Amino acid sequence: MKRVKYILLALLATIAVQVVGNIIITTYMPSKILVKIDNLKDYSDMLFVGLGDYSTFSASGRVEMIDSSSYMDAVMINPIAFHAVKKTYLKKTNIDRIDWKKDKNVIKSSISVNANALRSDKSNVESVEIHLNIAGFDKKSMVMYESARTIKYNDGSPDLVKYFDYKGDLSKLRKTF
Repeated sequence: MKRVKYILLALLATIAVQVVGNIIITTYMPSKILVKIDNLKDYSDMLFVGLGDYSTFSASGRVEMIDSSSYMDAVMINPIAFHAVKKTYLKKTNIDRIDWKKDKNVIKSSISVNANALRSDKSNVESVEIHLNIAGFDKKSMVMYESARTIKYNDGSPDLVKYFDYKGDLSKLRKTF
């Protein structure tokens, strides 16, 4: 009888460990996270690029040039840091030779987009569109902000659109760098 009791206890302990061991906490990444800078046409003398984490991106690596009509895929390049250079500088320097981390002619942005931060516990999010604007330039960087976010769902729910204003003082920013 004691033997059966121990066998049952051992069996219960094994089942309990398996149940606890199989609990998986899941978060979902939308299949598309798209980023667009809406007011690039206001800065026609500049070239804007998006690039990934410096630890995986060398000065001679691939640079994703940003134009005013297309979106960047934030799932493919994650996180995206935004940088700019004057087009006059590009006439002297090949874009593949620019050291985006150290070059003094590179203007770094005040924000980046990290797709991992958009993970959710909801699986019905199909895509997220993030709209950015350049507010201007301060002494050392390009000041950007998120102006809108559209979340599209795959279950028939209506899209969720949020709009945002720039929270800083525009009078302290210049329109050119």
